[in-house]
Amino acid sequence: EVIFTLDADGQPLPAEIPALVKPILDGEADLVNGSRVLGHHEKDSRIRSAGVVFFSGLVSLLTWTRITDCSNAFRAIRADEVGKLDLRQQQFHTTELLIEALKKGLRVVEVPITIQRRRSGTSKKPSTLPYGWGFTKAIITTWLR
Repeated sequence: EVIFTLDADGQPLPAEIPALVKPILDGEADLVNGSRVLGHHEKDSRIRSAGVVFFSGLVSLLTWTRITDCSNAFRAIRADEVGKLDLRQQQFHTTELLIEALKKGLRVVEVPITIQRRRSGTSKKPSTLPYGWGFTKAIITTWLR
């Protein structure tokens, strides 16, 4: 009935999954986006925090929907809605899923979540400038489709 995703690096708290899926189970949303901005996060860099604000503002502007955290992979979606979305991104799928859901008229809500510093593993993200460029391309190409 509900599919949820989270990174396996120890940053999101699995204990918050019930709050993430609740709006879907209550019939209030089709996609629930976890927001560290509405909740709490342990900042790992000022540049990354600024990027979350900048890119969320860009997505909000393009979709006419207030989004506070477009790069968070802690989210839930009604399983029967996934097939309606045109998903192509290999690396920047968090924003693609969000923009596609909004373009297709899915009811999207955000809930506050907690993001801790990475507990294990190493990031697969490129350095700041290539990451920002890739994220920008993903936003624009998804929005233009």
